[in-house]
Amino acid sequence: MTILCWKSCTRCSRLLQPLLSQHFGSTSKSRQIHSTAKSKVAVDTSRVGSLLPGQILVGPPHPISNIRPIRFYIPSDETLIERKYRELREHAVARDHEFWLDNNMRFEQGKTDFERHTVVTKGACTLDDLSDYFKQYQVDSFDRHLEYNRYVWKRNLAMVWPGLCAWVRGIGRRKRRRMDALARHSEQSYFDQQADAGS
Repeated sequence: MTILCWKSCTRCSRLLQPLLSQHFGSTSKSRQIHSTAKSKVAVDTSRVGSLLPGQILVGPPHPISNIRPIRFYIPSDETLIERKYRELREHAVARDHEFWLDNNMRFEQGKTDFERHTVVTKGACTLDDLSDYFKQYQVDSFDRHLEYNRYVWKRNLAMVWPGLCAWVRGIGRRKRRRMDALARHSEQSYFDQQADAGS
């Protein structure tokens, strides 16, 4: 499996830029409208068509949730079990983003309110005061984090069998898919070079 980092590959950055902004939105928008981060975004297969079998596009972490957006290779002859497994993985990334976006926004909002209240009552907010807030936040969010951890364990275990089935199903198609993807990749690179030369 090959992981392509967004910042280390100019071509990948061009592919992932619209997907990142479409899936996670801008920083200010994410801070103002939390509900937009929960909307399900369909994967545009034409924008990830340059990926080779086994490659994954990984973008920079979201400024609030710190979760990296991921786009998986989608073969043209994707089977039903492979599609279901890929959608499970995409759903897992989206759910992680939703949870940590909500968690970190709660934390920052509570910290801001605590600092404001402490300054009004005591005249200043010290590190010792903030340590009290951190401790109280951990206590208040314990049940929510415990529920999330249980969900992650169940989700990961539930993905083992579909992942194994998808891997077995794709063994016989792996060589043909790689040749087809290489052909499409070379063709796209040729047209990109022609476009650059024309400009």
